[in-house]
Amino acid sequence: MTNRIIYLFVVAAALAGCSRDAASWSEPVDGEPVRFSASGASTRTSVEAGTDGRLAISWTEGDQVGIYGMSNGRSIGNNYTYIAAPFEEEPSRCSFSAEDPSKIFTWKYGTAQGYYAYYPYTSVEGRELSATTHPFSLPAAQTQSGVNSPEHLARYGLLTAQPVEIAASDEAHGGIQFNFANAFSIVELRLKMTADCPIESVPLKQIRLVAESGNLAIPAGTIDLTVPIGSDPELPVTVEEGSPEVVLGFDESFEVGKEEYVSAYLLVAPGSHAAGSVRLEL
Repeated sequence: MTNRIIYLFVVAAALAGCSRDAASWSEPVDGEPVRFSASGASTRTSVEAGTDGRLAISWTEGDQVGIYGMSNGRSIGNNYTYIAAPFEEEPSRCSFSAEDPSKIFTWKYGTAQGYYAYYPYTSVEGRELSATTHPFSLPAAQTQSGVNSPEHLARYGLLTAQPVEIAASDEAHGGIQFNFANAFSIVELRLKMTADCPIESVPLKQIRLVAESGNLAIPAGTIDLTVPIGSDPELPVTVEEGSPEVVLGFDESFEVGKEEYVSAYLLVAPGSHAAGSVRLEL
């Protein structure tokens, strides 16, 4: 059956859509809590397939981000939880508020400050907390809910924010705008049967993508959130456990027919692979 299915790779969203102009200023009182917000359509927690073939991306009420804070080279808060409230008129933007009033960042004049954020929030236990070695996981086993559904991308993805760093000489501080980008690459597989196939459709149980060299998934690793996005073609990642394959399963029936293309989506670690060194199994 494999040779009677037409497949097309579409790769997108690898470290794109970020701005370095991440800070905006106002005139607060010393000690006032720092206000955080997210701008730019590259953020995503809720993913839907649009009619134009693009992915519709937006924040969801109650989404949690993790934020690390530094002041004059020392930590002022590790992995604090902030909760998103999307803007009604533009859900790709939102504001954040601290989940725990005892874990909140405040301004302190005359000190250098840095803020490093990621999504989705992950509780870190059993290891030292640091913005330069934040743990993450891109699993090799992924599950899609059904045909053409990209909802699972939010479950497996990782967004990192452009670092916001403020010099001690700055006298007026206010809200911080984070610009997020996808750390991983989205692979869309568009599938369709050939017209001369004697059957009308075939159920698809699983998709397996295998690389002869290099990692397609990173079940365990750490990332340096303090490195500016786009400053290096390689992600600032240390791989603790890598996988040369990604396997996509389905919660619901996935039928491939002759009439229209249907889409399956995988998240993979960005990188380059030699021509002919990646194998697709259906």
